[in-house]
Amino acid sequence: MSAIGSGVTLIAGSQLDNLSPISVASGDVVTFSHYVGKKAWQIVVTDDNGNIRSDMPAIQTLNARPAADTIAITAGDTASIFISIRWQENSVEASMIPVDSPSVVITSGD
Repeated sequence: MSAIGSGVTLIAGSQLDNLSPISVASGDVVTFSHYVGKKAWQIVVTDDNGNIRSDMPAIQTLNARPAADTIAITAGDTASIFISIRWQENSVEASMIPVDSPSVVITSGD
């Protein structure tokens, strides 16, 4: 069961276990496309040690269908990160999405 729309979405690296961090360079933008139809109420970016990265802002855009809604996170510097997106409070469901999925795109800041 997918957590999109009801729980927490964790965006991680593309290793077999899907728990590896995402490697980003300064200025890179990680864009997550979804069809929830509402903005997430919490987006947390952490480094691979669990420290919150407040220097990586997230911008949410709701689009008219059939276009996907997006969350774009800009890397402040070169880092290994995890992105956790919470859609609804009091949910224990979690869905892990690897960066090599069609819904996650990393574009270079160069």
